[in-house]
Amino acid sequence: LDSDRKMSECSNSEPEKMIQMSMTEEALEKQFRIFAKTGWNSNGSRMLAMASIVSKESRKKIKKKFADFDIFLVFVVVSFAIKFLTNMVPFLIICALSMSYVVKKYFTKFYLDVALEVLKADTQKVLVLKLMDLCEIKNIDPESIKELAENLKDKVFYDKVLEIIVSFINEVGKSV
Repeated sequence: LDSDRKMSECSNSEPEKMIQMSMTEEALEKQFRIFAKTGWNSNGSRMLAMASIVSKESRKKIKKKFADFDIFLVFVVVSFAIKFLTNMVPFLIICALSMSYVVKKYFTKFYLDVALEVLKADTQKVLVLKLMDLCEIKNIDPESIKELAENLKDKVFYDKVLEIIVSFINEVGKSV
């Protein structure tokens, strides 16, 4: 009875592996088609699909760049309110709205996959080149979705792709 259970466990794990593998291949294929429709060539689409899947599965969050033009405008508006408003009620309303916006922006975090989606194509191109270099170093065919899916199952490769994505987002200044 115990040996039968082990046999059934072994036979059940193989189909599960195949299903899991095909799901990753299907997910890569789906993302590939999405990026291809936006104008990317086939290699760029595959690399961005891989980056998208890894970033979605990791569920890592990043902070938005705080010191940006909108924060400057908030401080300008508050400065003008201090200079020109004599009535305290509008001044307090402006200060409260400004502070709530600043606090919201400071504490808001975005998922990594959202940050990748909003990057401009020129910026995404640099990420594609970095991922292509990784595939070249690891001797992975970037034109094979099946091979990319198989290598994404490897924890070391997966972590390296995630590391490249995170360092890339930090490099471009977290401009979400």
